[in-house]
Amino acid sequence: MPRGRRRATVPAAGRVVARPRPGRYQPPDGAADPLPPAVHPCYRMAMQQRGGDTDPGWGEASRYAAHLDRGWDHLDRGAVDAARRSAEEAHRLRPEDPDALYLLGQVAAAAGSPDEALAWFERALEVEPTYVSPAIASALVALYDLDAPEQAVDAAERALGMETLGPLDALDMQLVAAEAEIRLGREGHAMARLSEMPEHETLEAACRLVALRRDNPDAPLPHPDEMPDPAMAEAAAALFYDPDGEPNDPEEFEGVCQRILELGARLARTWQRLDRPDAATYVARLLVHGMPNAADAWYTLADAHMASGDPETGIRAALRSAILEASDPIPEFVPDADTLRGKVVEMLATAPHPAVRQLVERPVPVFVHVADRVPPELLLDGVDPRVAVLALGPRGGERDHEIMGLSVYRRGLAHHAGHGDAVLGVLHELLYDEVGHALSLSDDERRALLDDAWERSGRRVPASDGTDDDPQDAPGGRRYDA
Repeated sequence: MPRGRRRATVPAAGRVVARPRPGRYQPPDGAADPLPPAVHPCYRMAMQQRGGDTDPGWGEASRYAAHLDRGWDHLDRGAVDAARRSAEEAHRLRPEDPDALYLLGQVAAAAGSPDEALAWFERALEVEPTYVSPAIASALVALYDLDAPEQAVDAAERALGMETLGPLDALDMQLVAAEAEIRLGREGHAMARLSEMPEHETLEAACRLVALRRDNPDAPLPHPDEMPDPAMAEAAAALFYDPDGEPNDPEEFEGVCQRILELGARLARTWQRLDRPDAATYVARLLVHGMPNAADAWYTLADAHMASGDPETGIRAALRSAILEASDPIPEFVPDADTLRGKVVEMLATAPHPAVRQLVERPVPVFVHVADRVPPELLLDGVDPRVAVLALGPRGGERDHEIMGLSVYRRGLAHHAGHGDAVLGVLHELLYDEVGHALSLSDDERRALLDDAWERSGRRVPASDGTDDDPQDAPGGRRYDA
């Protein structure tokens, strides 16, 4: 199965890892709200709960809230330097406030400094040990950025022990712990964790509630107290209400649905890595049932069916996924065709392996084709609809490992990269991985190619857990059955 979906669904270096869910502070009945309306809701709620200063003008509390608010807004727009300045100003005003410490950690994570980020998160937890957001962020950074699975398990267990951890965050932490245990070679522990966790039932309940809401959009919102079992109650609370019990608006509801989809896709892939394609397929079908118009749900189902040895159903699901996102525009951060073509030639010409350099040095150089999406005829041939780089050449016989052309697909590159700063580094990595497989280079030779790509792009190399299908180890891929 083609690999490389990690960056689309979980944090990597250079991305914000876990922003706290904004809440709505409501003053007591009959009392005026003492905070300026522009103050970020994350801080408004925290300041009131902690009994901090609530000056209505532009005193210390208002300046602090303004810096915090601007910091998050800058971070949302990808303006990391501006976000850092705002976070540092907030920290200067209140050096021991955990909100400022947490924001500084998020800025460091976005800047690609995971060690610094982890230090800020841990400092925030020292000040407020029950602060859920930095506890979650610590586990994510430890696993996905620092490749410290033992540390990630400990951080995830710490978060799971917090009473205020919501059901979706709990599933996130269970998955982090399971993925870390797989990297440590403790597949039995990961299997037991996923089999026994109650969040499985919550995910199933959430998908069923989303389907019901889709079929009856004008029906009154279901209240958690009216649900027949705890899993349905937790799912209803997460989907339809914010932490203060206020109904979610449509945008917030869609955001929760997207997170359920991402968590479900991660759960399905984790079951695949544990050689449980039946469990992966079951989870994928839940996602399709709840969100039949989501391309990611169908892609997850295609992935699961391919892993279970059912290519016909898998290809049909892959086609459905491609059709659903065919009208989506290619993100602006993906370079145009001419730029990508030139970068591919440059990367091949400077590769550390002579067989790769030969592709552009031979009398008839390899043909580099750039397109927006994988064409349907290749999908019917079993090609991953989200592949970013595909090597093309004769099949079978003595020329089986000869590369005649390379296709680069901008939509697939966007899926793998996730954001603009990572595009060329991801292209470098996926190109070398695909070419290394197509030329049948040895494991050591392919690892040397990937090491070179990571070093040139400044990206962190995740360690392999020793499995051939580890998405952290070899992010490229050609066909489902490759």
